[in-house]
Amino acid sequence: MTDPLYQFSVNSSLLPIAVFFFFFYRNRKDRLWLVVLYALYSYTSDLLEAHFITVPNKPDNPVALFYIATAFTFVEGTAFGFFIFSFIKNLTARRVMITLYLVEILIGVYTIIYQAYGDRNDIFVVSEELSVIVICIFYFYEQMNNPEVTFLYESKEFWVIMAFFFYTTSTLFLFICLNGLPEDKKMEYYAIGQIGNIVKNILLVVGLIKSTTVPALGKLGRKL
Repeated sequence: MTDPLYQFSVNSSLLPIAVFFFFFYRNRKDRLWLVVLYALYSYTSDLLEAHFITVPNKPDNPVALFYIATAFTFVEGTAFGFFIFSFIKNLTARRVMITLYLVEILIGVYTIIYQAYGDRNDIFVVSEELSVIVICIFYFYEQMNNPEVTFLYESKEFWVIMAFFFYTTSTLFLFICLNGLPEDKKMEYYAIGQIGNIVKNILLVVGLIKSTTVPALGKLGRKL
């Protein structure tokens, strides 16, 4: 695929990886390695998807694309969820997050068993994105009510979680808009998802560049 916006969107996943290692000393601790692993997997998944899309007359393409998309949805939800979960203190919120994750796994298993020979994983995608949005709201609510937090935007995890929140809300909006449209019409809206991916990676870079000491998990002075 030679579309410049698409190429920039795919290659933008390399930005968080490069910044992580450039500022390795300040990013080596805590859970920021998840950002790198996620960005690397995202880049690899996009390359695989592009390969199967651009190889013509291959009967296994829809099945391969289905498995690539389903695996990416699972990895994305797991990475986002684990990262945010590690910053949540409220026990009830943690239990809700665990429940949502278990439900998401069940939906993923159902998707693989009953849709393995199609190219749709609609329910799984929607459940994953809604789960991420809910747990992001948990994080923002908890932090805004935390008297130890003065400037939320000064923390690394704020920008990482904001990247997750922005990306999932934008792609969920895109998914809802595209659902039911013919394939030729869908192509007109794909730029929204590509721009969302670029913005997500820029926000991840902002988080990886920051070098402040902020409260996390209710403890003052924890370095991120």
